[in-house]
Amino acid sequence: SRSPQMDILILGGQPIKESVAWMGPFVMNTKAEVLKAFDDFQKGVLGVVPPDWSKAIRPLQRDGAGHKLNGSRPAGDILGVHNTPDELNVSGQTENPA
Repeated sequence: SRSPQMDILILGGQPIKESVAWMGPFVMNTKAEVLKAFDDFQKGVLGVVPPDWSKAIRPLQRDGAGHKLNGSRPAGDILGVHNTPDELNVSGQTENPA
């Protein structure tokens, strides 16, 4: 970087020997958990970080009201893309047909 100031964070540790699934910025243990995190993000459940961090907005409830990204695609629209689960049932859990 040509920036005179740069912070670097290096993390390390022992392998956790667990499965890893990811999509975009979300890293979880299963594809179902990743899809749920993606859906929660779109609903605003994870909160919002504004440009001015001193005015942080509290996360919305999991009732599905108030999508954070208006006009964005619901998590259900990406089923089957990049190895995501094939189906999403009403409870938010995923099901992969046999």
